[in-house]
Amino acid sequence: ETGYAGAPLVEIARAGHRVALRAEPLRVEGDDAETRFRLDDTTLGLSIRSLWRARSSGVIEIDTRVIHEGDDPLQVLSCASRVLPLPRWVTHVTQHTGRWAAEMQATRSAISRSSRLHGETRGGRSGFSGGQWLIFEAPDTTEHNGSALAVQLAWTGDHTCPHALDS
Repeated sequence: ETGYAGAPLVEIARAGHRVALRAEPLRVEGDDAETRFRLDDTTLGLSIRSLWRARSSGVIEIDTRVIHEGDDPLQVLSCASRVLPLPRWVTHVTQHTGRWAAEMQATRSAISRSSRLHGETRGGRSGFSGGQWLIFEAPDTTEHNGSALAVQLAWTGDHTCPHALDS
């Protein structure tokens, strides 16, 4: 058996019961400027579409949509919007945490197999429990020098930011 054994791309429920996604093979189209992914489950009337654009500034923009055109109402329990592999030189992450007036407290920590990135909001008010971005850094990165990659979430609802290290 082959395939990905991690968290599913999307978790769906119908009438309060989880439903398995039985999608047709993934379709991929694109050119130098963008790549489009499409996954369809014709039985549920569900389509997952993701558009990835590489901007000239170096920013990768991802737009993921779940489209339901079936007859029975579905509830999206969770949906992965992006999976970003990081270079091996990334060993630390800086997060901005805090609530309301105490937001934007920078916290830098080492990334390890046992570490857990906690970037989560519940209640539909993203941004009220800290910044919606992560800064992945090399071990010697400072505020003014070093290698870093930044990720910003542009989302108005609940979210989580889990991480996993490859073997």
